[in-house]
Amino acid sequence: MTIKDVVETIESLVTTLALIVGGIWTYILFVKHRQKFPKANLTTEVFQVSISDKKTLVHVIVTISNIGEVLLKLNNWEIRLLQILPLWEPLLSKIKSEDDLVKEGETEIEWPLIGLREFNRKKVNIELEPGEKEQLHSDFIIDSALQLVQIYTFIQNNSKSGPIGWPQTIFFHISSKELGTNSSKKKEAKMSDSKKSIPAQQQPKPRPSPPEKSNPVKQMPPKARPPK
Repeated sequence: MTIKDVVETIESLVTTLALIVGGIWTYILFVKHRQKFPKANLTTEVFQVSISDKKTLVHVIVTISNIGEVLLKLNNWEIRLLQILPLWEPLLSKIKSEDDLVKEGETEIEWPLIGLREFNRKKVNIELEPGEKEQLHSDFIIDSALQLVQIYTFIQNNSKSGPIGWPQTIFFHISSKELGTNSSKKKEAKMSDSKKSIPAQQQPKPRPSPPEKSNPVKQMPPKARPPK
C-alpha cells in the first residue's frame, strides 16, 4: 500500500466519522430536544377603565414570544372572559345544596362565558422569527357589578395536527373606579422567559355557556330598610 492509498483511506474514515457525528448531533437537536418545533411563551397584561356608571372597559394584552429556534406561524387564537364573582345563580344553588362545583371527571369549575375574542384565518397572519414578540389586543365591555373575572387565552400551534397549542389562565379583580379613571397596569401572569421553562402545549378547554339573563350581575336597588 502506497502513502497515497493510506492518505485516501484516512480521509475516507474522517469523512465517515464526520457524517456519523453530524447525524448524532442532528438527532440530539431536532429529535431528542425537538428544536424543529416552535416554542412560545405568553405574558398577559390587563387594564381597566370605567366608561359609564354601569359599564367598565377591560383591555387585555397578550404578548407572544418566540423562544424556539424556528419560525413561529400564528393564525388561530382566542381570548375568553369568564365570570367568577358575583357567583352565577346556578353555582350559588349548588353551594347551598353542598354540591361539588367541579363536574365529575373535570378538575376546574366551568365558569360562565361573558366575552369572547377569536381570530381564525386559513392563511398565516403573523410570523415570528426566533427571539421576536407580538402583542394581541382585545377589548371587553362588562357590567361594573362584576368583581372578579377569569381570562383564558389559547394560541394554536399550526405545526401540530389538531387543536393543540399554548394556553394560559389568569384571574383579574375589577376595582371600583370613578368614571374615566384608568386603573394601574396589572401584570397578573407572566411565564418565565427562560428556555428551560417552556409552557406545555394542550388542547383548548371546552367553551362554556354564557350566563343566563337572570345572573346576579344585574344591578338592583337596595332592599327597603325594615322598621325599627
